Amino acid sequence: MTKIVIITHGYLAEGLKESLEFILGKQQNLMAIPAYTKKYPEIKSVLDEIITKGDDVLFATDVFGGSVNNEIMARLKNNPQIRLVCGVNLPFLIQLFNSLLSVGLDPAIGEAMKAAKNGIKNCRDLSRSKGESFDSF
Repeated sequence: MTKIVIITHGYLAEGLKESLEFILGKQQNLMAIPAYTKKYPEIKSVLDEIITKGDDVLFATDVFGGSVNNEIMARLKNNPQIRLVCGVNLPFLIQLFNSLLSVGLDPAIGEAMKAAKNGIKNCRDLSRSKGESFDSF
């Protein structure tokens, strides 16, 4: 079974996990790692521990090119069971877990990435295009 690990700078990972489970209920094989906090002041050892178990793992990080993402990128080449997606958001996670009910990991990642991108909107522009006004409250 695939393990999903949300790992971010600070406590964003825990907030995303809590929000996801508020919406979808408790999820098996989901872990949140708030990097560089009191609980995880360094991440190299916890990453190695997760990876050496040999399970398929999807790491979802906050920022491409950030230290968290770079630590995992350095491990990709020698660990084919690892997947890594950066820019994690709640629409990504919701779609990922819903898709995993019916498709494999790689197609689920693709569907989740589309949801993540489509979930970002400039609502001011949307309201203007429909002729609506927020000034009418």
